[in-house]
Amino acid sequence: MTLFIINKYSLKIYLKILPVCRYIMVSKKATPPTLIDDNSSKDNTIKCEFETLLNSIQNLKLQLTTLNSQVKGLEKIVNKKIKLLEKEAARNRNKGNRKPSGFATPTKISNDLCKFMNKPLKSEAARTEVTKYIISYIKENNLQSSENKRVIVPNGALKSLLKPKNKDEITFFNLQRYMNKHFLKSQ
Repeated sequence: MTLFIINKYSLKIYLKILPVCRYIMVSKKATPPTLIDDNSSKDNTIKCEFETLLNSIQNLKLQLTTLNSQVKGLEKIVNKKIKLLEKEAARNRNKGNRKPSGFATPTKISNDLCKFMNKPLKSEAARTEVTKYIISYIKENNLQSSENKRVIVPNGALKSLLKPKNKDEITFFNLQRYMNKHFLKSQ
């Protein structure tokens, strides 16, 4: 390696050209750079190699820490997704193919209701099925009040089935009260 004596004006040029060089500032007069031979050029090349190796090791460490943080972030996201999927699978497993209970269990219905629904006598039906049928019957025959759609104005067939008192107002809310007598309790 060679040593240059340069002044402050030509310093920038030589630093761009040469990767590592020693320089000595001389007087403020513009003097051309002079070349000096150095016996320790082997030591300087070894130092330069060590510096480049250390720099590359630091760069690798930085890349490893960056990758490590990215992997940890991705791991957190994946673990959250796994937990959500496990919860959803557990919910679906619990639902399964259970037999119907509560309002969904078919019970014996009265003969009047069987005739109204066009079912054979002494048949069974769930409350939900009967309610859906009656609601669809009300909508098909336009039995809702025009001013208040919650109020049902029964026709002859529905009135004979529900048997309301003269002053009673039938609504979707109290419809089950009138339907109770048509669901027979099993002994």
